[in-house]
Amino acid sequence: MRRCAHILPLFGLILIAAWVFPSVAQTILPRFYTSANGISDQEIHSISQLHDGRLLIGSENGFSIWNGYKSINIDNSNNPRLRGFALWSLVDDHDTVFVSYLKQIAVFRPASSLSTFRNYKLAWIGPRLNAQFPRQATFWKDGVIIAGDNKLLFLKPYGDSYRLEDANISSGLKTESIQDTSAIYTDTRDVWVGGHHGRFCVLSSNLPKCYGVMNGLPDERVDDINQLSPGIAQIRTVNHLITLDTMTGRSTSHRLEFTPKSLANLGNFLNLSPNGQGAFVTQIAGGIASVSHNQITYERLSLELSSIFLGRSFIDRQQNLWLGTIGRGLIRAVGFQSITKYAKSTGLSGNNIWQVLPTDHDLAWVASDGGLDLLDYKNQHFLRHYDISSYALTMDHSNHLWSSTDLDTVFSIDTKSLRERSYRVSNVNQILVSKNNTIWFLTQEGIFSLNPDNFSTHDPQPEISGSAPSGIFSADNIFWVIINDRIYYRLDDGIFRKLDLPWPKQNFQPTALSMCGKNILCVGGQGGLFRIKYEKNVSRVVSIDAFEAFRSSTIYSLLTDRRHWLWAGTEHGLSVFNGTDWVTVTTADGLAANDLNQNALAEGPDGTIWAGTSNGLSHILHPDDLFHKRNLQPFIDAVQIGNTDYAGQRIPYRSAPLTFHFGTLDFRDDLGIHFQYRLDGIDNNWIDTEGSTARYPNVPSGTHRFAVRAINADKHQISTPVYFTVIMDVPMWRSIPVILLYVLMAVVVGYGIQNWRLDYILRQTHILERRVAEQTAELARQARTDSLTGLFNRGAIQEKLQELKNGIHLRKHVYIMLLDIDFFKQINDVHGHVAGDEVLVEFAHRLTGSLLAHGEYAGRYGGEEFLLVLLCAPSLIQNRIKTIRQAVTTDMFPVTGALINVTFSAGVTRLDPGEDWPTAMKRADQALYAVKHSGRNDTFFATE
Repeated sequence: MRRCAHILPLFGLILIAAWVFPSVAQTILPRFYTSANGISDQEIHSISQLHDGRLLIGSENGFSIWNGYKSINIDNSNNPRLRGFALWSLVDDHDTVFVSYLKQIAVFRPASSLSTFRNYKLAWIGPRLNAQFPRQATFWKDGVIIAGDNKLLFLKPYGDSYRLEDANISSGLKTESIQDTSAIYTDTRDVWVGGHHGRFCVLSSNLPKCYGVMNGLPDERVDDINQLSPGIAQIRTVNHLITLDTMTGRSTSHRLEFTPKSLANLGNFLNLSPNGQGAFVTQIAGGIASVSHNQITYERLSLELSSIFLGRSFIDRQQNLWLGTIGRGLIRAVGFQSITKYAKSTGLSGNNIWQVLPTDHDLAWVASDGGLDLLDYKNQHFLRHYDISSYALTMDHSNHLWSSTDLDTVFSIDTKSLRERSYRVSNVNQILVSKNNTIWFLTQEGIFSLNPDNFSTHDPQPEISGSAPSGIFSADNIFWVIINDRIYYRLDDGIFRKLDLPWPKQNFQPTALSMCGKNILCVGGQGGLFRIKYEKNVSRVVSIDAFEAFRSSTIYSLLTDRRHWLWAGTEHGLSVFNGTDWVTVTTADGLAANDLNQNALAEGPDGTIWAGTSNGLSHILHPDDLFHKRNLQPFIDAVQIGNTDYAGQRIPYRSAPLTFHFGTLDFRDDLGIHFQYRLDGIDNNWIDTEGSTARYPNVPSGTHRFAVRAINADKHQISTPVYFTVIMDVPMWRSIPVILLYVLMAVVVGYGIQNWRLDYILRQTHILERRVAEQTAELARQARTDSLTGLFNRGAIQEKLQELKNGIHLRKHVYIMLLDIDFFKQINDVHGHVAGDEVLVEFAHRLTGSLLAHGEYAGRYGGEEFLLVLLCAPSLIQNRIKTIRQAVTTDMFPVTGALINVTFSAGVTRLDPGEDWPTAMKRADQALYAVKHSGRNDTFFATE
């Protein structure tokens, strides 16, 4: 985003205030999963994960298994005892599931299934616990030990079943003095239990060893326990985190921030979630606290979401952080442990971050439209604050901070003495420092310089006029700068020279520069990204070329880091090139916003990357992980014939549609993943879809294999396909028994009827033959017709295209028009799949009505794609397409209970004589792809 000049009243620079904000919380970017994503209940009490990647979710209505788009109740027996308030769940190494309701414990074991996932069946249900409240449980030895209100219970295997007993009877633990247990954890030898008033006990075969307030534990109920290291317990109470040596009783207590009194009401949900790397996450009001190496960092939801009550937290095997809520479904913390976000709601002066300047000692200066902040991001404190809008930032060789303001002023701060100076410079885009400590101001009016010997003056010297959005010093001290959309350079002689060369792309407007290597200058702007190679002292430009596979058309910031990776801030996110591949980071990955600001990229001393956006500051903690490609995990969840689930049997021939339901367990990238599918014998090529279903109105007899694969375009990943096979029987009238029956009937009739009835027999035979012919014709019609829309299906419209190609048409040409309904997935998501079918039918009806009587055909090509074959003179094709668009999109589409606007994108090409139609189809498909990525609701013509 380009910066615009703002004129605001100047109150003067506010005195530096240390610890203006005693602490700052990072911002959680929440991804909500509700009923629209298949979460059947909105009050989430517990979360765990099965070995196949699905989540086991406990709610006010029991336990369900969620695969990303659909939930199923774990109990398919409809047992009334297995309903109601869910407390906790455990999954062992064999995928056996142990669950607890308010007064009931049950065990489920996996069962076989035809789909990717296994179902579960009830293996054991315990007696009703009238006097016990099973608060928490954990695996221990060969069973499960459970913390109840007044005693510990032990659930152990007993043959193919289980037995629930007092823990001191079946496990050998001495538990007689244990009461009011609220939390439990087991190490390799002992059992740790917590209770009210800070009571913590270590149980073994000997007498319990207990600690409490006298050992420094707060007088609060213990809500959860985990192990920090052997013998060292991490304890959570409503207001504190405690580290306790279970051998000596020595403890260290940390008072948590953001823990109001109302948090005590959620004590049953407060827990410690380990990340497998020695760190824990626990809940606070409206957010989480992360605990690692005795350091606590806070992340909170935005101000408008801070009133949400958070239930259990859980970190899955992909290191996704999940938060249950009370009334708002499930939350995934986007970018957890990989990208942190800072915003105005959590302490920054403003959300529009223009530049960031990381320094040593884990500090970063942040310039925003609300002020200038010095952030201690390690300890989560603001050390300095200037209450005046700030844009450009730099630090000179004398440790003076330079910053531009919105009042035609630049000020410098001696970071040691805190002495300030101001200078009159207007509309500054960037401030640079040369090797000799000369300060360079790149402004909308030109370039100004300030020699270090003249820092006392208030008027920097003009060097060259013109708009200068960006510049950079190369390693050999060449000063590169953009002036009036052209590239200039300055050598040691002090003369600015224009690099006189044509851009590979017409109307290219450069806005950002970076040195991509020795004698290599990268230039980005409106129109793409280019690389200029030159010889020493720019004696000759060797080449200028565009980066391949770079998808964005507008670049605001460029940065080359110590890894020699190129980072590009665009209007669609942050892209990075490692020399081989491009990867794009967006809000779906945890970026604060997809709209990055000009010159707003910076690398920290530790190699981390900072990015200023229009909605906050992002800190990429582990850049190397961006190129760590996790295997995509597509799945086929269900197959239906009409409304009946397919169970693997041979399918009797019928005209009911065949529907496949699929998805992916890659929760971290779910917003950036789409699918391709095909059915052998039906689809010649992969079919793209952003949805999660594939529907085939008619499937011919035979064995068919369905394949689906997941694609992440931002990460350049394509998964291995997963498959599902269905077997469709031949029609009854084509089966061998029926044919034999026909023959037998003919023989019986021939022998049983006299010659005088021969004429009658012949007439009946003719009638039978006519019926067979009619049925055969009907089958042929169904094989060529899409059952939903009535248009030609994919194979039939391709035949029409071949027929027109083979014909001779004077003064007319065959044109291919490939259409795709815009945002069809949103129609399905908002109005339902029935409404989606209604839109497809009405769309097809309008297309048919727009066609001429002869030489024009329409067919459904797949999903929401349609194919028109037009016979038209070249001079009339533009008006012909305009007429079709008006006929289809002028009137709103009626769907169930609403009227909606429906538009389409189209790619058009001409089928030339002698050209095969698949080649022309490829051009039309490429033109359609271009329309969809340039805004949709338009038509592109593709030429040879």
